[in-house]
Amino acid sequence: KVGLLFLGTMIFTPVYLPWGPIRYANDILLVSFLLSELRNIHFYIRNLRSTFLWKLMGIVIVLSVITLLNSPHLRSIGEIRVFLQSELLFKYFTICYSFIICRETLDISKLLKISSIGILVLTLFGVYNFIYTSSDVLSILMEGMTGGVVAEGEDIGEKFVDSDRYRVQALFANPFDYGYICVLTFLFHLYAFTCKMETKKVFVLVTLCCSFGILLCGCRTILFVFVISFIVYCLMVFRIKKFIGVLMIGVVITLLSIPYVPALEEKVNYMFSVFEKNSEVGGSSLDMRSIQYAAVLSHVADKPVFGCGYNYFNIDLGWAEGKKYLKDERLYGLEGVHLSYILERGLLGFALYLLFNILILTYFWKLRHINKYVSGLGISILVAYLSFSFMTGELRSVYPTLLLSGMAIALMEFKKNQLSVSK
Repeated sequence: KVGLLFLGTMIFTPVYLPWGPIRYANDILLVSFLLSELRNIHFYIRNLRSTFLWKLMGIVIVLSVITLLNSPHLRSIGEIRVFLQSELLFKYFTICYSFIICRETLDISKLLKISSIGILVLTLFGVYNFIYTSSDVLSILMEGMTGGVVAEGEDIGEKFVDSDRYRVQALFANPFDYGYICVLTFLFHLYAFTCKMETKKVFVLVTLCCSFGILLCGCRTILFVFVISFIVYCLMVFRIKKFIGVLMIGVVITLLSIPYVPALEEKVNYMFSVFEKNSEVGGSSLDMRSIQYAAVLSHVADKPVFGCGYNYFNIDLGWAEGKKYLKDERLYGLEGVHLSYILERGLLGFALYLLFNILILTYFWKLRHINKYVSGLGISILVAYLSFSFMTGELRSVYPTLLLSGMAIALMEFKKNQLSVSK
């Protein structure tokens, strides 16, 4: 079941219904799962009470209640229902769904197989997207959808053709999401390969597919996220001396290759252009992020604790109608989850968000002596997510992140119980 849910994050993201209370394919999959397990809900709740996940759910419920009480756009029953669906049922509760399923089976071989097929299919769409510089399938599936990166009357499949740098989208409206799912898939299969649960041939194939997305999505953020999360996993799993030796060899080879490989030189220059104030490369920079931070502080000057309320950016500032309707141009894109939380939920909401993620990181760190591979997987996934969300915003990163995190927690609980029984 987790395999199907994770597959949905790869290839079902653009599939949606133009009407109805539940419109997106991935949400429909989750509802189907919940209905199939409804008869066992009391048993699952009792099991969750004995894990730290219960504390995590308490944090997100408190955060949601505070948001409801301080958001002028969450007053009608319909608005509250949509908020609770998107914030709890189809977002943060996902970590519990994944944990419950994986705790029952503890066999991730099917998930590995499904994700391998998923990334292969996704890459085929990406290759088509790259060769023909358009995504006809995406255009058809998302026709009529507007808001945020999709302006009214805009063809999402052609959006990045005439931009300053072409980006492969595959089956995602935003190429950042395509690159991010490739990073997560690679980390999961890297874990399986280092644990000898996956053959070298399959791992190489998956790595090639993921590399295609990471490099050709055209996002500096994804390159940084990949490097950081990969280093974290290696530091957690391998001996430090061995890892540092391999890393130094890789750095030396890369530096020596730059003058002779134009494509590599272009990518290195592209990555470091984020630090340039007046870079010729389009996209965000540290200077732009500083401007956005100052803008957010000016908006919450009178209400720093609770913020301006949920959907303030989309409705009050006009982002939901399209980028040309944005009332404060300094906040174009609002890049960074910290800026979003401080703007709409204040410092208190941001503190609760940090607490949620810190507890997960602490959990895996404290149990690293039980199984370094599972611990490395859990921490590297969270590091990838936090790096991504702080650099460019959450976008569609939360759902797949929590799916894999719930699986990793279930594996760690199993290893911990095994160790206690053996003693």
